Amino acid sequence: MVDFHTKTFYGQNTALTIDSPSKISPYIFMSCNMRNEDGSWEEEKKTVKLSIEEIICILEVLRRKSANWRGYHVFKDYNTEIYVGWESEAREVLKIRLGEYKKKLRFPNTNFLTLLLEHLLKEKIEFATSGTFETKVEKGEERDFGVFTEHITARDGLQVVETTEYDLDKDIMDIYVKIKVEKMNIKETILASMNPLIR
Repeated sequence: MVDFHTKTFYGQNTALTIDSPSKISPYIFMSCNMRNEDGSWEEEKKTVKLSIEEIICILEVLRRKSANWRGYHVFKDYNTEIYVGWESEAREVLKIRLGEYKKKLRFPNTNFLTLLLEHLLKEKIEFATSGTFETKVEKGEERDFGVFTEHITARDGLQVVETTEYDLDKDIMDIYVKIKVEKMNIKETILASMNPLIR
């Protein structure tokens, strides 16, 4: 089994690349770049780091269980919106947006992307969530991120998932709460334990 994967989906003007740097890394990279006027590809790419949970959200769309998924990555002063969703209810054309970069995929590339992400997900669960290992720090210090997810129902009944990934070093608040419970009297306790049909 190889340690890394990379796959680029080329289009006329935009290319989408999926990179898994190591099977023990609990994330992948998704990048987009554009074709220059001279026909060459931009060297600079728009790249986002996707967690295992975000891979699962994208697979829900690819498997047609969700209408779309929208994520927001906030790191330092950079905010990047990520969108993965079907162009129409026919679910034949997949739209992927990383910030201002947009890429559309059709069959068989949608199937290829599904199979690749399913493989990477299984690999990450097996190797990136168990055992003891050392990870290499890439391009500066690694930082922890948290994920916030909100589920919304789309018009056609499929769920829409929105995720915000944020730097844990910012805006952390400890919230302390007390839960007040009123005691029921003996009669209410007996009634509560009986069959709901006789209440």
